[in-house]
Amino acid sequence: MANRLVEVLDQKIKALESQLDGMRTFREIVANNPSVATEVVAAILDENSNGAFDPTIATEDKDASPVFTSVLAFFKETKNAWATVGQISETTGFHRSALHTLISFGKHRFLFESKKISTRKMYWRLKFPDPETADKDKKSSKKPPPKKAVPRAEPPRPEPQEAEHGKPPRPKWALAGAEYEFTETGGMRRVK
Repeated sequence: MANRLVEVLDQKIKALESQLDGMRTFREIVANNPSVATEVVAAILDENSNGAFDPTIATEDKDASPVFTSVLAFFKETKNAWATVGQISETTGFHRSALHTLISFGKHRFLFESKKISTRKMYWRLKFPDPETADKDKKSSKKPPPKKAVPRAEPPRPEPQEAEHGKPPRPKWALAGAEYEFTETGGMRRVK
């Protein structure tokens, strides 16, 4: 363990020494040409160079996966007819497991609806023929929120039986003819 600790510390020392060499080099450059320092500071503080949020870059769409684009093309060709994963696989050329994952479990699953004909046949189609309308109805396709729990009412408690002639009532589990008396702690004790 100690040898590994020494190795890690040696690596950190080397990294810090290389940073120190870079700072010394930068100090020599600034000492020879002071205007470089102002240019570097301006470049660091510039919004475009320091990673500040730029909405034009952040909103660029990534290319859709080839599986998804081919499935959309398939449903456009067939005019959104019901189709099995096998039929989609034959047309698009992608493996059935990739298609099943995309349609059933992928991030685009809300775009598809299914109809189960038998235990082995399930048909799929686009839920929204126009993919642009999907974003509007995306919230409606999610599961409804769970119902709030209603607190359970307490069951009615039976009224205590009245003692006959100063004697405590006989418990239901007691033998017929047995007599009981109250104890100081509030319990009951069999007398007879």
